[in-house]
Formats: sequence, C-alpha cells, structure tokens
Amino acid sequence: MRISVADITRDGPFSAFAGIDRWFAVLTGEGVRLGDPATEVTADDDALRFDGGDAPACALRGGPTRDLNLMLRADRVRGEMVRVDGERAWREEPAVLRAVFTRDGCALVVGDLDVSLPPMTLAWCEPGDADPPWRLTRAPWGASTWAIT
Repeated sequence: MRISVADITRDGPFSAFAGIDRWFAVLTGEGVRLGDPATEVTADDDALRFDGGDAPACALRGGPTRDLNLMLRADRVRGEMVRVDGERAWREEPAVLRAVFTRDGCALVVGDLDVSLPPMTLAWCEPGDADPPWRLTRAPWGASTWAIT
C-alpha cells in the first residue's frame, strides 16, 4: 500500500504500475484530463479508481495540480478512497489500515479522542477488534477530506 501526495506540473503519461489498483483525487489546481477518451478530474470530484498498469495520458486543465494517490496491490489487499464530511461517522472494516487525509484541516474524533488535524495531514491506524467509528468536526465549509480503508 502506498499513499502519496504528488504535484503534476506538466502534461505526460502516468507511470505504469502493473498489478496495482490506483485511486486518484485532485487536491488543488484546476484538475486534469486522464486517458483516452479523457476523464476530467477536478478538486470537486470524488476519487477516480483505475488500473495502475494502464498508465493513462494526463493533461492539465489550466496549470499545475496537487493530487492524492492511493496504490494497492490488487492480488493482496482491497481498499478504497472516498470523500467524507464531518456529519457522517464511518467504520469500514479495513484490510490493512484506516486513514483520513484532509486538505483543509479538521478535527478527527475517535471515541473519546478529539485530535486537530492541520491542512495536508494524513492520520492513520492499524485496524483493531473494537475500533470505534471515526467522525470529522470543525472542517471548513467545502473542505476536502478522504477516508482510506
């Protein structure tokens, strides 16, 4: 499993990662066009899932972007990256870990624990038998936060 933030500064193909399920979300910038036919992905969109072996062409829509990536070995682990908001608690059953990435900052509430997460923060834990639900609070209006399980 790999979670990363990357800057795309020019058009070009993505790297090919055979056997990898890949999730991709735009954090900042005007977005990208991926593949042929092109799929547009902006900061307002949900994460896009695709086969990492495909190495799609990438064209910037209007300048550099900063992006969030999740890469999983397709033969070893399942997972997903979904946008979440502060009003919904979630408790998926992660295969490897549970994580949240916030672009704008928020608070993460897990049971009695209430932790402030500054912008561009990844928080995670390994799964346990009695994991309480996670909930986000104090997120700015229109904030972008992704749950990774």
